[in-house]
Amino acid sequence: MSLYQVFMDFLSSLTGEAKSVVPVVRLQGVIGGSRPMQAGLNLASVAGTLEKAFSMKGAKAVALAINSPG
Repeated sequence: MSLYQVFMDFLSSLTGEAKSVVPVVRLQGVIGGSRPMQAGLNLASVAGTLEKAFSMKGAKAVALAINSPG
């Protein structure tokens, strides 16, 4: 059982109902680019994080917080 599921079960026990959640994925860096010693944002670097966020049980949406110069 994941830590997320333990937390959701705890919330349910307090209120008697499951709570909706919205996972937040925070991304920082140049989109599509990379420099020595500084990786950029691309599908390969964020795919696992996005898949995990979208697969969370009870998630009604996924919020993306992106800090990028372009």
